[in-house]
Amino acid sequence: MTPLFPIHFLKRRTWPPLGLLLLAAALAWLGWEAWRTAEESRLLAAEKAGMASLVRNASAPAKPMSAEEQQRHAQIESIARYLASPWATWLAVLEENANGKAIVRRLEQDAANESLKITGRSADVASMMTYVLALQGDARLKDVKLVSHELLRTEPGAPVQFELTAGARPLPVAADGASTPPGSQP
Repeated sequence: MTPLFPIHFLKRRTWPPLGLLLLAAALAWLGWEAWRTAEESRLLAAEKAGMASLVRNASAPAKPMSAEEQQRHAQIESIARYLASPWATWLAVLEENANGKAIVRRLEQDAANESLKITGRSADVASMMTYVLALQGDARLKDVKLVSHELLRTEPGAPVQFELTAGARPLPVAADGASTPPGSQP
């Protein structure tokens, strides 16, 4: 017996092709994101392992250096001290205090003592002393000393050749952490 009135509560549904295509694309995208997340998790675990090994190695005692490594280390430190010297300050001081009659002929640095050896010439002893006193009065230099001087009688005008030593005072540090020469506005 068949019912007189067939009742269909749910109508059979057919999926349109565009909907199936969108469903497939969404599943592919979710798969791709899952793979990327797994890959990133693997990379993160490798980074953590690397950091842990660095921490272990940093806390391990350093192995003693060989004689060759010690010599190389000393050379590198010497070069670093030379490069860290305040050359700009020294050259500015020497140029600013030149009185026109005294010239600098040679500069030599002693990085170990953080000092500068200055060889120069002046027209006469008074010009040399004016230059030396000007350098001694400059706040950027310390321990300015006249080491030697010689009157060159065989040359025209009989100039005076002199040798000075000086050290640089530490530069004041500005609010932003940069060293600034005295007299300049940060």
